[in-house]
Amino acid sequence: MPKIEVGEIEMGYDLSGPEDGERVVLIRGLGGPKEAWREQAEPLSDEFRILVFDNRGIGDSSKPDHRYTIPMFASDLSGLMAAIGWDSAHIIGGSMGGMIAQEFALGFPYKVKSLTLLYTTPGGRNQAPPRPEVLDHWSNQEGLTEEEIARKGIELGFSKRFRDANPDRMEELIAQSIKEAPSPQTFMHHLEAAMRHDASSRLHFLDMPVLIAHGTDDWLLPHQNGERLAELIRGARLELFEGAGHALGVEYQDEFNALLRSWIRENAGR
Repeated sequence: MPKIEVGEIEMGYDLSGPEDGERVVLIRGLGGPKEAWREQAEPLSDEFRILVFDNRGIGDSSKPDHRYTIPMFASDLSGLMAAIGWDSAHIIGGSMGGMIAQEFALGFPYKVKSLTLLYTTPGGRNQAPPRPEVLDHWSNQEGLTEEEIARKGIELGFSKRFRDANPDRMEELIAQSIKEAPSPQTFMHHLEAAMRHDASSRLHFLDMPVLIAHGTDDWLLPHQNGERLAELIRGARLELFEGAGHALGVEYQDEFNALLRSWIRENAGR
């Protein structure tokens, strides 16, 4: 995969799809590498020019050992787009990637053709916190094996309905998670950045088309956060997926991708 210098770091990225297609950026969440967008990037690249990348600390990107912030990630993305010659794109972010997308849209609105916020939160005092089981998993990993950490993390990200109906798929996802897992150091850098995120008082400034999508059985970032985003962003469109967990793009892959495709088409040419 190619790398490019962006400020003081190198960033790993990948481009796919027709060069004349609508430009789309997919921003991954906490500890997630660019490959984790496989359920969206490959299907959507038949029509759109797709950029996926590794946030600092992950995969093929540099891994500086210092405090990370959500605005820092947003600045990295702006630098990456400039480095590859993209002046604007449809910005799509999931989970912590949705937090980065918010900061990116606030800091670089002229680079955003449309904004899609997936299973994420505005932050702030009024956000709905993760379920206690999630907080316990994040804070009590000492002594656990990589497989135990990955298995529990994957289980928390999916609805019980999906887990029970797709045991073989769950084992595949656990194996992928083990292979793609970040270092404990990077995980904590990302987690601390996400926990400090608060765009709630600034989201009313957004003035581009905004789509929000959330599963109603999300334990990591409960769907009330999506509803809160819709309240804070004037004219935002909210789509709730009944019974879906945090891994919405896997559980409802076809419906989810159809939503993204229609949204990008609707806002093409802006």
